[in-house]
Parts: sequence; C-alpha cells; structure tokens
Amino acid sequence: MADFQRVRLALLLACALSLVGCLGVDKANLASQVDSSRANATDARPIDGGTPASAGNASAGAVPHKHDYWKGKERVTVLQDDITLSPTNATSFLPLFDQRPALGAAFLALPDGQIVYEGTGRLEFTATWSDPTITGLVLRYKSTGNPDYSQPEPLASGRALAIDVAPSMTDEPHAKSSRWGFFLEADGTGGAGLADGKVSVRADIVKMRDIETFPAHPDLFAGAASVRVFDKDVEIKSESSVDNAKGFFTHSQTPPGFAPEKPVPPEATTLLVRIDVKSATSNMPAEDTSRLRLQYRTAESAVHYEAANLSMQQGKTYVFKIESTPQKGDGYYAKTSAWRFDPFLKDNVQGNEVDCDFGDCFDWDVEAHLTIIALKADADPATVLAT
Repeated sequence: MADFQRVRLALLLACALSLVGCLGVDKANLASQVDSSRANATDARPIDGGTPASAGNASAGAVPHKHDYWKGKERVTVLQDDITLSPTNATSFLPLFDQRPALGAAFLALPDGQIVYEGTGRLEFTATWSDPTITGLVLRYKSTGNPDYSQPEPLASGRALAIDVAPSMTDEPHAKSSRWGFFLEADGTGGAGLADGKVSVRADIVKMRDIETFPAHPDLFAGAASVRVFDKDVEIKSESSVDNAKGFFTHSQTPPGFAPEKPVPPEATTLLVRIDVKSATSNMPAEDTSRLRLQYRTAESAVHYEAANLSMQQGKTYVFKIESTPQKGDGYYAKTSAWRFDPFLKDNVQGNEVDCDFGDCFDWDVEAHLTIIALKADADPATVLAT
C-alpha cells in the first residue's frame, strides 16, 4: 500500500511539473493564445478619430494611440471640383518650357483640412471632359514624401489614373493641410495640344494598409512657456523674372517665405516675428525699409497667406504679432513645419501705393536677422523678445 502511495505521489509530482500536458492543453497552442491576447491588447489602443477638440482625443494623446480617420470606410474622396482650363492664364505656358507644344494648365491642391490618410495604398485621379477644345490632358503630381512633381502621366476622360502610394507618401496624423499637389496640363505629346474648356476632377484614396500605433503626443514646448522656432540671419529679396522662369522650368512650386526650423506647437496661442534689418538695397531710396511688411501661411492652409499685424517698430527692428489656434499649428508628429513667413517691402514710389506681394513690382535685397517665437499664452512682445 505504501508502495502504491509512493507511486501515486510521484505521478502527482510529475503532473505538477508539467501541468499543461497533464491538463490536456497543447503548449504551443497555449503560447499562441497568449501572443494573441497581447496583440489584441495592442489593437485596443485608444483611437484618435481626427477631432482634436474632443475629450476622448485629448486623453488618447496622453498615451500611445492610433489615428483612424477612415471611420470604417475603405475609400474616401479627397478632391472633387469643376475647373476651367484656358490657354491664356499664367500657368498655361508651362508645357512649353518642357518643349511640349501645348497650351493650357492648372495647379490643384486638396481642400484645406483634407489630407491623404495613413493606410492609403492607392490614389485614383479622374478627370472628365467633353469640350472639343481639349485635345487631351496629362497629370503631374507631388506627395508628402516627394516635393518634386512627377513626369506627366496621360489621362483618358472619365478613366481613373491609379497612383501607388507608399507609406512615406501619406500625410502625417494631425496634419491640417496636405502636402500633395497636382498639375493638370494639355497633352502635346502627339502633336500640338490645347486645353480650353471645363474639366471635372476627382481624387479618391483607397485604404490598403493597417494603421499603426503612434507614441503619445510630444511636448513641443519641452515644458517651457515659449519656444524659438526660427533664429538666424536671412536674405529677403524679390524674385526676378529669371527666378520665376527657373521655377516654371523645374515645375517648382516652393511656397514663398521662410519655413520654421521647428514645428509650431498646436498649443501655441501667439507667434512673435522679429526682423532686425542690417542693410537694404532697392530701387526705392537707399536703406528705406520703413514699409517692411510680413505675410504668413499657417499649417491650416497649403495656399492662403494672411497679412501680419505690425505690433512694434523701433528704428530698423520690426515685431509682428500673429494669433494662433490648435487648428493652425503643425501636427504633433510633423518632421517639418508647414508654416511660411514671407517679409516684403511695400512700394510707394511716386506716391502710388502698390502691394508687392511675392516680389512682383520692384527689386529689393534686405539682409536681416529673423527671430520667430511661439508662445503658449499671450505676452507683451517687448518683454518676450528682450529675454
């Protein structure tokens, strides 16, 4: 009996040491179940649905989370518009610079607030036209990952052109406007081309990848009440006709102005822009910078510029004050800023006041130091810039 008990005790100990096997559960299967539960826990991260003002998204930003702007859809229309192409507008001659016998072109951008979502694997661009004065169209495009326009792709009316979208080509989460751009122009590859008429355009993005988990929102202020996003010497000059022609040749559409060296935090409420003029030459009276002005573009728009308010001027030091909101700030994960700051001189030669935006009226060249400070709360410009 004692021997039987010893044998029984040994079997129980062996069973305890290999409990999984004794219970009839496959070890490999159990491991896979554990891994699966961990994966499901990761997938259960908070979801930011693209409405940063909501309390849910505010709490999601404090921990690792995902950004699901698709809202259950597999396809989203990001651009839909009716445009008119003409052989007489400013952009109509661009095909000629490529030595293509064609007239008629237009630049297109996604509407403010619309981006190419993470997870996009394909973008489909469709142009539809029926006017006989449109002999054919081609499309160039640029993306977040590549700021240079592509080679022209031929379009057929009503038929979508499929563009493969790599992960690096999508806009980052929390971006307020898209870095994508399109250039529609007359097709002159088979002879003289003309685009003179109405075109309906549409762009759809197709979800083909899973969305990833992003880290918690970084503190772009690094615990401080302000951050200098730009602080360096600059040259402010008008663009000559040669520069503009070069831009046409290269299809360069670089936004006018200086880009901050750091992103503008979404929490910024005020930006102070200080310009310390060192020297200036122009076809105005020498050293006359009394009409130095500033226009700027926020991250909210890929196109529209606004005039900044001159808050203070002392000698050749100019301070402009710009109000900001979370919608105007850069995204939390932005690698570069979408803001642009474009100083320019306002001409009043012979008493005729002319706004010379983008350097269209006369020549100037200003050497200056440009300082841009983003603030969490409103502050007196003189106090902040003195520190």
